[in-house]
Amino acid sequence: MKNIFLILIGVVLGAGIIAFPSFKEKPNLQDGTPKYIHINILESVVQGGAGRSRCIITFPDGKSEEFELDNYYSMVGVNFGNIKENDKKMTLRLNLLAKEGYRVVSQSSGGAGIYSTKIIMMKP
Repeated sequence: MKNIFLILIGVVLGAGIIAFPSFKEKPNLQDGTPKYIHINILESVVQGGAGRSRCIITFPDGKSEEFELDNYYSMVGVNFGNIKENDKKMTLRLNLLAKEGYRVVSQSSGGAGIYSTKIIMMKP
């Protein structure tokens, strides 16, 4: 009877030692995991100013920010003032994200009628 009791205590202690680590607090999986931002810039190249241009930024938490950009064309042709303003807006926003620790990891662009630029930024 004493041997069975000792074996039972050994089994319970062994099971406790094996199971104990599973009760420890789990580390936050976000720690050390890179965070990504997706930037989608749509610039209208439709003549006559009929198009719409936007920048949409999606953050790591899924929230997004959208702001208007000026069209490349006006009623009289290419509007270099609009292009300058768009460049200024995007440069300021990219610089803010860089100050927060984000770095560009991917960029692609192309299109006809709508010029699309996609930028992926990452913060380690």
